[in-house]
Amino acid sequence: MIPFDSVLLFGALAAALTAAAGNVINDIFDLEPDRINRPDRILPSGKLIVSTAMGLYGGLIISSLIIGFFFLSKESNLIILLTHLSLFFYSRLLKRLPLYGNLLISFLMGLTFIYGSVLLGNPIAGLVPAGFAFLFTFARELVKDLEDIEGDQTAQMKTFPVVYGIQSAKHLSISVIWMTVLLLPVPTLSNYYGSFYLIVVIGFVGIPAIVLSVYLFLAKSKRDFSLISLVLKILILPSLLAISLDRYITL
Repeated sequence: MIPFDSVLLFGALAAALTAAAGNVINDIFDLEPDRINRPDRILPSGKLIVSTAMGLYGGLIISSLIIGFFFLSKESNLIILLTHLSLFFYSRLLKRLPLYGNLLISFLMGLTFIYGSVLLGNPIAGLVPAGFAFLFTFARELVKDLEDIEGDQTAQMKTFPVVYGIQSAKHLSISVIWMTVLLLPVPTLSNYYGSFYLIVVIGFVGIPAIVLSVYLFLAKSKRDFSLISLVLKILILPSLLAISLDRYITL
């Protein structure tokens, strides 16, 4: 029987390798738009050739699956395999279609928390953070599409802002942010979490998210969208902190 701490260690390593593989295949398929959107990246800049990147991609997949096979549960292995397949089809096809790619990445972000709770032996514990991660990631994915619209148009990618326009993408992202803010108190109202959770998420997630939605409404430049994307990513952290500490702090 593998010690509990070792399961977490190998689980984290397998997850890191899986995420790295997803980044590599995404960069390979995004080579042309990244020549405009992110020319400093290693592939568009010519620092790494595609054939080498493909070899790295294969090595990362094999390594993660070997770790999963020898050290993790069947459920964890299934999540790792599902994630590899999903990230490939996302990079190859779905990210070029309006909303499908955004929804898949948001689902996989939520699945990350389910995966963590499976490693801990309590899958139910991951449901609430997975739900909030899904919503925040979906809003952020739309903003990232706004950030990358110039290169995506050149590459003829049919992302949501390209197909339906910048204002529609802004409005949808803002709607998702507000929906998330309105849902933040629900775990406390349903007695799933306590007052500490509520105070932290309202003060450090809800209020900043509302301010951010106003900034998004007014945003015009690539730099604006890049900053909003970063803040949306950061806002997940106090939510996780509130969830993690709520059982230990009673107000």
